[in-house]
Amino acid sequence: MRNIRKITCVCGMGLGSGLLIKMTVQKALDKLGVKGMAVNVEVGDVSTARAFGSDLVLASPEFGPRLEGGPSPVVVVNNLLSVDEVQTKLAPHVRDWFPNL
Repeated sequence: MRNIRKITCVCGMGLGSGLLIKMTVQKALDKLGVKGMAVNVEVGDVSTARAFGSDLVLASPEFGPRLEGGPSPVVVVNNLLSVDEVQTKLAPHVRDWFPNL
């Protein structure tokens, strides 16, 4: 049985910037070689994101600090459209999750 990893991309209302981060995360995961593996990327709003039970939360600098100290590690993304930035920030987590990658 495969262990499905969960990444939540957070913005204020669960739309807009969260969707931008999600698209960027999916591109970064592809570049990291995770394409086709068990990673679920979701979008959530800042008020409910802590309850998602995610392995990782990505958020803009506006919302990241509000999520820190919760049950999931938080990664702050400065440029929501930068695949390179997201790839760099995701890489340690992906190597942890998929050591044989």
